[in-house]
Amino acid sequence: MTQHEVDAWLAVNPGTRFPVRDFVVWATRRGHAKVLDVPHWPKKDPVGMDEDFHWELLLHQRLTDTELPLGVRGAGGSSCSSAST
Repeated sequence: MTQHEVDAWLAVNPGTRFPVRDFVVWATRRGHAKVLDVPHWPKKDPVGMDEDFHWELLLHQRLTDTELPLGVRGAGGSSCSSAST
């Protein structure tokens, strides 16, 4: 398997990126393939969320999400409040 073959496959079958990546990692770790690049999908910036809103949302989650451990909630709250000042 070559990088060109991986790139050609992904160009025609972009929805298979994650299974192909898993397969390439598996094959490489077992010596069946050389190291090949299967790029991640590019991450998009959130639309309509400025930095202040992001920190407010994160702070709100840390203070109100009862499923988070208390230490994380407390540490998250203090770090978020100091980060936004």
